[in-house]
Amino acid sequence: LKLLTRTGVASTGVASASSSAAGDGALAAELAAAVKRIEEAANKKLDRALAKMQDAAAKAEKKREEAERRLIESMEKRVDKAMDRTSKRLEEVLNHAVEASSVNAARTMQAAFRTCLAESLVPAFDAAAREMMGQVAKALVTSVGMTSAVSSSSSGASMTPASSAPAHTPVPSPSPMPTTSMPMMPAPSGGTIPTPAPPAAVMPECLRSIAAQLGESLTAANFNEAFQQVLSLTDLEGVVYMCRTCEPSAAAPELSQLVLLSLLSQLNTYMQEGKMMPGTPESSAVLSWIAEGSEAVDPSDQQFSAAARSILDGLNQTLRDTLTSVPGHADYDAVRRSAMAVHLALRAL
Repeated sequence: LKLLTRTGVASTGVASASSSAAGDGALAAELAAAVKRIEEAANKKLDRALAKMQDAAAKAEKKREEAERRLIESMEKRVDKAMDRTSKRLEEVLNHAVEASSVNAARTMQAAFRTCLAESLVPAFDAAAREMMGQVAKALVTSVGMTSAVSSSSSGASMTPASSAPAHTPVPSPSPMPTTSMPMMPAPSGGTIPTPAPPAAVMPECLRSIAAQLGESLTAANFNEAFQQVLSLTDLEGVVYMCRTCEPSAAAPELSQLVLLSLLSQLNTYMQEGKMMPGTPESSAVLSWIAEGSEAVDPSDQQFSAAARSILDGLNQTLRDTLTSVPGHADYDAVRRSAMAVHLALRAL
């Protein structure tokens, strides 16, 4: 149409063509060419428009991708920061929980260890020592019996000349001697028998089987071994005999904490069973050993602190009951001194 308008003769050409049959073919060809040119121009404009639209779409897609990438990066950074903060906080909480659990576990283990020492170690030691010393005692019985037989034979031979004396000379009959290798110490005129041991005649029957080994330990001033031998028998008479035999101020510091606590425990049992008679050498020896033994308890030994507290608590209660239940006790001053020593030892723990 633009082409026909530009020519200015479209209507005239058309009228002429309709009137002239010869010009119909030329007009149709010209119209076909004009339509073709119009189509080509329209196609070019359409292609340019489509190209612009594609460019715009491509740019929009790039912007969208860029915006999406930036959003993802921003979210990743925020998530990483949040994870770092959460991890640090969680680590702090876990460390605090682990430390608290460790402290509680350590306290629980210490309490369990102390209870085990107080309830198991001392009795287990007594049982093991008793079994060991029982085996040793069996081996010593034979040797002590043989020694007694030889001693009896020697005594009979030494008495033979006396039997041949004149009739007017009285011959004293020898007194029987107990079967023991402990030396007999003569009592001094007046007063009690000092350290070492009292005469062998007062030695309890329970110690006869270990008399030789016990005498060697006392002679060598090995008080710890001597008391360990006697305590393993769990016989209170033998324990009291050892308390009378050994001076507490010299022997108590030489005892190990285990032997010392075992001794104090058995002395407490001796008092609780009512076997201690006031005003006797036995009661004086027992109270002196309680006082000196309490002073010898080592408060810095954490291994036996729980056992020491348990045993000293029992002794403290027994001594207080003795003071309050027996008015005018013959050993009142000694009981009070022992109670004070036990109280100070408890405070030191």
